[in-house]
Amino acid sequence: MNALTTRARTPAPAGRRDVGRALEALDAKHLAAVRGEPWTDLRDLLNRAEFDNVRREDQPAAAKQLLADFPTVEALDAYEAEIRRAALAPPDRQDARAMIGLMLAAFPNARPVDLGAYADSLLHYVVSDGYSPTVLAEACGQIVRKSTFAPSIAEVLAACEQARASLQSRLGIVAMVRRHRERVERRAA
Repeated sequence: MNALTTRARTPAPAGRRDVGRALEALDAKHLAAVRGEPWTDLRDLLNRAEFDNVRREDQPAAAKQLLADFPTVEALDAYEAEIRRAALAPPDRQDARAMIGLMLAAFPNARPVDLGAYADSLLHYVVSDGYSPTVLAEACGQIVRKSTFAPSIAEVLAACEQARASLQSRLGIVAMVRRHRERVERRAA
């Protein structure tokens, strides 16, 4: 019997209410740290800092005011560490199995000839390619939100690559915010 179809071994729930709870639990476990305020605040801050730096080139008082809006170095370090952890965490077979099962449950017309073989193959590639639970959770969520039909394995792997690239771009944003903070600190001095 297949591990994804065996009730005792799969964490994927059977009932609709259980599916919702499982999705919430997986989101809280793997996505909460990389969604929301820190990310959007850093992006907004970077846009504002670019504008303010051009507009207030050599005004120490304005630089001090802008510096107050920047996150501390410690906060940037913590956010960067969280993004790295999310992007680089080793695959978790149990959570990956649950995410794949929940993703497939979201497509009521998805009835491959052998759903277990499809899910096992997908699980193999997700784990062997080293996608972190956060990357897989984000990819599965995007597929469910944007796809009309159940995805092929290649589509899931492409979504995983896109999610991984998104996390990597956040590290770039953190690096840019650090550089702007250092420049503003020099102007404020």
